[in-house]
Amino acid sequence: RQTHRTAPCALVVEDDPDIALALQDLLEFEGFHVQCASTCRQAFASIARKSFAVVLLDLGLPDGDGTSILDKLHISHPSLPVIVLTASNRDLG
Repeated sequence: RQTHRTAPCALVVEDDPDIALALQDLLEFEGFHVQCASTCRQAFASIARKSFAVVLLDLGLPDGDGTSILDKLHISHPSLPVIVLTASNRDLG
């Protein structure tokens, strides 16, 4: 008999719908509940409403630089794992 546990939640911040869907499918297959955001504004709203086990973060978003989300998360949720996704080859420091 299986015990019911609440699945961990993942936030995918990605503006490319194909990539977001692929990440969502993969994470759901691994047992996560997944919420997607395609802009910085949506990501900030999601983070304010819900707690997440992990964030997958694209840096190139239509309404700003994903590093602003990363900076805010380092302050507000310092132990939250963030996986940075980017097609850019710039140095993140």
